[in-house]
Amino acid sequence: MKIAHVVYQCFPNISGSSTRTNHILEAQKAHGFEPLVISSPCQPPEDLAKTVGCEMLNGVKHYRTFCFSGLSVGGKSTIWEKIKKVIAFPYFVYKLWRFCLVEKPDVLHAHAMFYCAISAIIVGKLLKIPTVYEVRSIWYANSNSQQSSLLKKLAIKAEHFAIRFSNSVIAISDGIKSEFSDIREDIYIVRNAIREDSVLAEPKLSSEFKRFGYVGSVIELEGLNYAIDAFAQLKKAHPDIQFHIYGGGSKLDELKDHALKVKSPTVFHGQIPPSEVHRCYDELDCIINCRNDELVAQLVTPLKPLEAIALNKVLICSDVQGYMEIIGGDNHAIVVKPRDSDSIVTAVEYVLNVSSYDALIEKLSLARAYIAENRTWESNMAVHTSIYEKLLS
Repeated sequence: MKIAHVVYQCFPNISGSSTRTNHILEAQKAHGFEPLVISSPCQPPEDLAKTVGCEMLNGVKHYRTFCFSGLSVGGKSTIWEKIKKVIAFPYFVYKLWRFCLVEKPDVLHAHAMFYCAISAIIVGKLLKIPTVYEVRSIWYANSNSQQSSLLKKLAIKAEHFAIRFSNSVIAISDGIKSEFSDIREDIYIVRNAIREDSVLAEPKLSSEFKRFGYVGSVIELEGLNYAIDAFAQLKKAHPDIQFHIYGGGSKLDELKDHALKVKSPTVFHGQIPPSEVHRCYDELDCIINCRNDELVAQLVTPLKPLEAIALNKVLICSDVQGYMEIIGGDNHAIVVKPRDSDSIVTAVEYVLNVSSYDALIEKLSLARAYIAENRTWESNMAVHTSIYEKLLS
């Protein structure tokens, strides 16, 4: 079965959404599907010589439609950039239509956001190819996506249109499914997950915790300013402690200035290639994910906490529903209050206390057992298979 994934962003972008897409591609290949990718006009290729060509990444064809310099995924868009994306939409529909004529996919699997879903719906209707829309976020509620009330209303209507007219819809969390349950009830849930073989052997913690860190997009939602402030306090009692931030995003420069201002021992590594993500985790003793208590954090289940647990890293995370749903509850991580530097200080002090070692091992063991049983792509493939077979029957 040939599955065409219509994506807004993907590798070489390393956001959680892009990582999820890559995991889906790997799992579908292993399951016997033939996945393909076509990316939006906003996503640059890995090889800049192939802006409108096809490149092979991890054994999967990635068709590119990048057409405007200056367009990018992630971060806030200016009005001019939004206009460019609108202008590029008919072009993307045309390229998707040509792609389908060549590759003849059995299913179009569009990934958030509506830009991809509506393109897939149009082409799917023209060529009689069933369309699946995967909703990954309430992105217009994200503080990183500030826009006028008119644009937000238009975006919400477009999102609702995509959900209503797709042949099948997938949500990545209970929260997202409930958000759109008034539009349609037959929404499947395929949560974020990891590969079974990515869960390392028995937990072995660092004998000395010094390097705490975050790996991912540097945006307002992630609450990194509170962690930076916490480490400014912590360095007084722990002069060797460090907080490392691996990733780029719209808040990077502002956070660099803030870290200098409060004299925080924060090290910024900037954007990293996908191949380096595991190395970044290897360099850290403890992971901090401290999302703010925004609507999107309550509804969306992120991938990063699963990666941390799978790689045997103690996890400190904020008490928002998205984290709690994906990791299976507050007994699988050290939970802190959102937007609260003092709470992060207390959690880090707990990790640094040698008397906490056995409790940390137990917490990590419980978390690893939970994700190995409930959060793997191998088990998720059964849902994908059921959806596709139902559409094609």
